[in-house]
Amino acid sequence: MQGIEIETIIEAEIEKVFDIVTNKQDYRWRSNVENLICLDNNHFVEYYKGGDSTTFIITKNKRNREYAFDIENKVFDGEWLGKFYPQENGTTKMNLTVFIHIKNPLQRFLSYILKNPKKVQQQYIRDLKEKVYHEISFLTV
Repeated sequence: MQGIEIETIIEAEIEKVFDIVTNKQDYRWRSNVENLICLDNNHFVEYYKGGDSTTFIITKNKRNREYAFDIENKVFDGEWLGKFYPQENGTTKMNLTVFIHIKNPLQRFLSYILKNPKKVQQQYIRDLKEKVYHEISFLTV
């Protein structure tokens, strides 16, 4: 299983960051997600531009500390773990770790070229930072 880890600082209080990340009703800030359907409190499906979808099963939800789920679609399965750390200056350090197993060996090789998993996580961070920026800007106007 391939592990990808990204650590970043988000310019917002930990409560705000955690709420955005865990809010399945407000997904439109994600640039690659067209729809999200909650099956129950712990299961949801994301639908992407181009027609692909991924199923998620929440395995941890420790308020303002950890959020984790198992992930699966037709190409890969794995785990996603987000850890959140409040910083003294009111920002949030966020550590994202994704472990994925690409089911087909040829697709595993091509994933590094066509849809690099690390780039997907980096896009998630960019989208999250933009969402936080817009929410904070809206509150201070």
